[in-house]
Amino acid sequence: MARREEAVQLYDERFALMWEFYLAACEMTFRKQAMMDFQIQLTRRQGVVPITRDYMPREEARLRAREAATGPRLKWRVNRS
Repeated sequence: MARREEAVQLYDERFALMWEFYLAACEMTFRKQAMMDFQIQLTRRQGVVPITRDYMPREEARLRAREAATGPRLKWRVNRS
């Protein structure tokens, strides 16, 4: 939270709010140990997304290789003041 404004400058206010919510959820998970995490994929057509998530590591590797070949898209700004 001490560097929240830097996050807003790098990304945007929406990202900062989502990050705060994520951190609050993490804190409650550690305190209460009664939280679950669900990942849901939505699609308009049933056959588009495979039943299992076996494809995800392959797709992640493909995207990482593509990103490595083209270089990072984000330009990081470092505030050294």
